[in-house]
Order: sequence, then structure tokens, then C-alpha cells
Amino acid sequence: MYEKTPKAKNYGGMFLHANATPTPIDTVNIMHLVDLASAGLLQNFTFGAGATKAITAFADYSGTVAGTVSVTSGTHGLLTGAIVTIAGTTNYNGVYLVTKIDANSFYITHAWVSNDATGNWYQGSHLTLGPDAGG
Repeated sequence: MYEKTPKAKNYGGMFLHANATPTPIDTVNIMHLVDLASAGLLQNFTFGAGATKAITAFADYSGTVAGTVSVTSGTHGLLTGAIVTIAGTTNYNGVYLVTKIDANSFYITHAWVSNDATGNWYQGSHLTLGPDAGG
């Protein structure tokens, strides 16, 4: 749900459509879609073009972290905190917050069902705020 007024104290601003009025960006658990952004227009942000990769296995990871499933996807390139959509599976289709395990696997919060051994994950284009960005 989009809220017009951020409730958190930590928020940034963007200039949309070359206007001079910054638009508040709530940084607490709200995804913001950005259209028509390009690397040349971004200051203190890193633009991620998104990605799609195949999933080759699911495994019960609840012995390590309760209520989780590991996802194997070779050289996935995801970082902890990334948001992905999983599709083409029998049991795990949905939108998830990722926690990186290693270069080839990550885990999601979901009850273990079985190894679907199929499907894909998708990550849309996104912006990451740099560590030196102010505000």
C-alpha cells in the first residue's frame, strides 16, 4: 500500500519528471517502483537493471533458520535484502525477501513442502541508496 506521507523519520527525496519538488521516499518496508531512470540521472543511487535466473533446487533450511527454505540458483548475484518474485513452481510462487547463503544459494521464509526443482526468480529494476547519500 502506498502512503502519501511517510511515517518514519528516515526518508529521502527524489525529483520526479525533472521537477524541482522532492518527493518523499519512505524507507521502512515499502517498495518504490521507479520508471524511466537512467544511470546518468542518479546521484548517490545505484541502478540495478533487474535479473531473471533459473532455480535448480529447493531444500529444507529450517534446521539452520526456523521456517525457511533454501533456493539453489547458480551464481545468483543477489544480496541479503533483495526482493524477488519466484514463479513456475508448485509450492513456492510468491514475492520474497532474500537472505544470501552463498554465491549459489539463498533462503526465503516459507514452510518447507518439497523440492520442486524448477522455476525461476525475477528481480525488477531497482535503486540502491549509496552509503554516502545524505538525507
